[in-house]
Amino acid sequence: MLSCGLLYYANAQKGSGLSVFWIVFLFVMKVAAGCISLYVHCHEYVTNDVIFYHQQSLISLQVLHTHPMTFVNDWLFNWGDFTGHYNFLSKDNMSYWTDLGVQIHLKFMIFSNLLSQGSLYTNIIFYNVIYFIGLLQLYNVFYRLQPQKKWLFVFSIFFIPSVLFWCSGIHKDGWVLAFIGLSCFYAMRYLDTKKWVYIVAIGLSLFLLFASRYFVFLCFFPPFLCWLCCSTLPKRSMLFAIFYIALLFLFFTLGKFTPIEPMEIIVAKQHAFFSMWGYSDMQTPILENTFSSFVINLPSACDHILLRPYVSATNPLKYQMAAVDTLFVVGLIMLFVFFIKRKNMQELFYVMLLFFAFSMYLFIGYTIPNCGALVRYKSEFTALLIPALVALSEVPFLKRFYVAPSSDQS
Repeated sequence: MLSCGLLYYANAQKGSGLSVFWIVFLFVMKVAAGCISLYVHCHEYVTNDVIFYHQQSLISLQVLHTHPMTFVNDWLFNWGDFTGHYNFLSKDNMSYWTDLGVQIHLKFMIFSNLLSQGSLYTNIIFYNVIYFIGLLQLYNVFYRLQPQKKWLFVFSIFFIPSVLFWCSGIHKDGWVLAFIGLSCFYAMRYLDTKKWVYIVAIGLSLFLLFASRYFVFLCFFPPFLCWLCCSTLPKRSMLFAIFYIALLFLFFTLGKFTPIEPMEIIVAKQHAFFSMWGYSDMQTPILENTFSSFVINLPSACDHILLRPYVSATNPLKYQMAAVDTLFVVGLIMLFVFFIKRKNMQELFYVMLLFFAFSMYLFIGYTIPNCGALVRYKSEFTALLIPALVALSEVPFLKRFYVAPSSDQS
């Protein structure tokens, strides 16, 4: 009730075209989905990250009662030794920056347990306050640009089953999606007002994205920066396409004349996932640090990200549900791609999210060997890909869901 009250008094509905009822309903829905996700994890898996982080945070809180200053110092100021890890583009520093995201997740779990007295289900509320604000601001960007598609954006951002399930639980996926949403919202505010305060907000949002999952940041920042710089230029779509082609060229060639090897980072990430899971239930081909390896394995990556898990009566129920969701998402992608209108591509924001989300789809398809993990990791990018396609397309039989633009778009 307190969280709903905060959303009400913070005027969370302002600029969204949604009533207070809808704002509260969407938030409560995310909390409920988070509780379901937690219940499934606690009962389906003997060991999982959620329980591990929870137990670790409770151990840390025990220090609070005996040595409060030690607890505060460790909680707020202990982020490990940065020495020798400044180059976040080096595969040798990959584990350090990955662990930084784990630390942030654990420290917020400590904060949540401090408020909830150790109740995991209460913690779901604290996590989803941040998740929901970020997701709502992402929706606000779409709504500001195409208010007539309000309900299509509400559906595509908040109601895709896999997104709702995975991005409402106690996972880093919710953080990533929230910080991307905030980055886009503040960038749009800056483009509208040119106020420096939004530059600070953009920087903070991007830093939190970097700290949460720096691989996503590395893929998001270049197209995001291109959008920010080119959004008001003529022929901006063409400029963005040229930029992305140049970026792709650098991805495959940068290691030949600099110490930075983007392909090697992807290869190292795949190897890390192989060692983490200990097996591949999708027979994932092993990548090599060569252009030909990436080309040869492209069909396999597309198969993994777009079609796995396959529909099969012999699969456990959780895989059957994931398979249905996958077919649903692929069906939406095919539908909206068929009705893409060229005039909508003049808004570079949609193009940026489309390229970024598809790039992350491929990254996940190449690197994730486990079907369950793949379904989870791609959910946060489905929440970007589908609304971007909704904005780019004009599906004739969906126009019945269009609404008259509201005056509340501030």
